[in-house]
This record gives sequence, structure tokens and C-alpha cells, in this order.
Amino acid sequence: MIIDTSDQVALDKGKQIMEPEPPSYVLKLQADIGSQKVKHDVLEVKFDNLAENQKVMATKQDTMDSKLDAILVFLSKKP
Repeated sequence: MIIDTSDQVALDKGKQIMEPEPPSYVLKLQADIGSQKVKHDVLEVKFDNLAENQKVMATKQDTMDSKLDAILVFLSKKP
């Protein structure tokens, strides 16, 4: 008895049954991506803090510059 399975193979092509749990390398990649996202979020917060600190420092420097200019003007007027 000869059974023609070529039609069945054509119908099943690309429809392989998935395993209930992904392979270990996929789980490892998912864990790595998760930890990388956490690290990225921490770095993003640190970067935002650094940018804010730079703005504060620039403001403080401008204030100090104006105070020093006022002192120099006051000292230059005295004979």
C-alpha cells in the first residue's frame, strides 16, 4: 500500500507545533534584556541628575561672577 503524503507535507509546512516552554537560550536572552533595561533606566536617571546639577552649577557660577564683578568695581573706585 502506497500513501501519498506530499499533499500533507505541503499543508503542514511552517506549522510546526511549538514547545510549551521556550529554549534556554531564549530565556537567557530575555533575562539579559531585562537586566540591560534596568541598567539603562538607572543610567538615564543618573544622566538626568547630572544635567540638572550642571544647570545649578552654571547658575551658581553666574551668581559668583556677578558678585566678583561688583567687588572689583567697588575696589577699583577706592583710591
